[in-house]
Amino acid sequence: MNKMILALLLLTAAGMAATEEIRLEVRASRTAIWVGDRLEYRVLVEHPSGIEFVLDNLRREDLNLEPFQVLRLESRVRSLAGGKRLLELVLELTSFETGAEELQVPSFNLYYFGRGDGKREGELETQSLTVPPLKVGLRSTLVGESRAIRELEVAGAQTGWQWPGLVGLLGLAAVAAVAGRSALVKLKATGWRQERARRRARESFLRESLERIREIRLESKQEVEEFYRRASELVRVLVAELLGDGAGLVAEEVERALVEAGGDEERAREVRRVLEECDAIRYRADGFEQGQRQGEEFLRRIEEIARRGI
Repeated sequence: MNKMILALLLLTAAGMAATEEIRLEVRASRTAIWVGDRLEYRVLVEHPSGIEFVLDNLRREDLNLEPFQVLRLESRVRSLAGGKRLLELVLELTSFETGAEELQVPSFNLYYFGRGDGKREGELETQSLTVPPLKVGLRSTLVGESRAIRELEVAGAQTGWQWPGLVGLLGLAAVAAVAGRSALVKLKATGWRQERARRRARESFLRESLERIREIRLESKQEVEEFYRRASELVRVLVAELLGDGAGLVAEEVERALVEAGGDEERAREVRRVLEECDAIRYRADGFEQGQRQGEEFLRRIEEIARRGI
């Protein structure tokens, strides 16, 4: 499942007359991992073009995220509409920690400075932006210590056939067979009940998620942002249901992964289009107007994906 933290930070960069907005979003490809699993961890920072982040000192070997090990770290910056930019950090993490129910990716700082204040680069004042910590569940089949093997002593062992004992064993075997058949019936019934409960929980989740999206009125930029954010999150939950994770994949990667997992190509293509449109409306300068215009039709597409599945 898709797990994310969104923080809105208001700041006044040195020499800037107006207050500028930085949007920080943290995503993890999984909500829980097994010991030794790999976790993709993304940090997305939308910021004005007048702000520049210092990336020279952001190296994999220097970033301490204990109890996680950083296997890979990539950074890229791309331009957005409206004079904004998007900084994206992609980290691949793993951990061999045991004995805990959850782990925490610790917080760390990103450093930036504002340009356009007439100062030379060496004179610019550096400020910090804190990436918040993120909790991840830990699943483990490891135990702290092995149980000792207990020796069984058989006293008065006898050789040859012992008919009373044989009769008793046959009786026990008959009882065990009846008990085993009864246990199998109960196990099947339990599995059926669990599957029914799982289906009901899934249906309830989809119904409630769609209802929350329908209730958003699309009258303000905040409502448009929430509408398409919730729609994107719902689709990514359905993607994770098939892939097991995938929350950190971009739309094109999601389409490819769904097809490779045996999903329908046309449905995978529609999922990619929906995710791309959600991002475009949330980040483009004209996203507010476009989001309002196509809200009703977009909701119908989301409902169709939820109804048919991926």
